[in-house]
Amino acid sequence: IEEAINAATINAAYSLGISRTTGSLEVGKKADLLLCEVPNYLHLVYHLGVNPIRQVIQNGRLVIKNKQLVKAY
Repeated sequence: IEEAINAATINAAYSLGISRTTGSLEVGKKADLLLCEVPNYLHLVYHLGVNPIRQVIQNGRLVIKNKQLVKAY
């Protein structure tokens, strides 16, 4: 699962040529985060067909809170 997360985050950003601004949590990069209701990341693969996403932060702005759209940007 760690390889899959890396493939979908930092490796994908690198492939698209945008790894300087996104793809990992670092000072100065865009804050794009998904907060999921799972005990840890290993449980993500067991939630197929279920939406475990609780909050979404896009470019540092709260977009979804408690599974409800807060504001579209």
